[in-house]
Amino acid sequence: DLEEPASAQLSQAFEHRRLAEEAQNHSDELRNQLALVSQQLSLSQQQYYNANQLLEQARYQDGQLRAKLAEGQTMISYLEAEKEHLTLKVGELEKQKEDQEKDHSTA
Repeated sequence: DLEEPASAQLSQAFEHRRLAEEAQNHSDELRNQLALVSQQLSLSQQQYYNANQLLEQARYQDGQLRAKLAEGQTMISYLEAEKEHLTLKVGELEKQKEDQEKDHSTA
């Protein structure tokens, strides 16, 4: 009679040990998954930081390009005005030349 309760206790102890090992294995697995998620989070945060850096650089370059564009547009406007002025000047000179030729021919 005494052997049976001892055997049952031993069997129960082995079962508890098996369950404890399973729980430990599960706990280790969860710990590993948590470490992996933590690593992925860290990587994502780094990628987010890098993306923000690139965005800031792009904004800065955009500002520089817009300033150069405005500068170029100003230069184009100036050159168009200068062209118009020179065209008028050429017209005046041609008129003077024609007038002089008329004066010479009538003289």
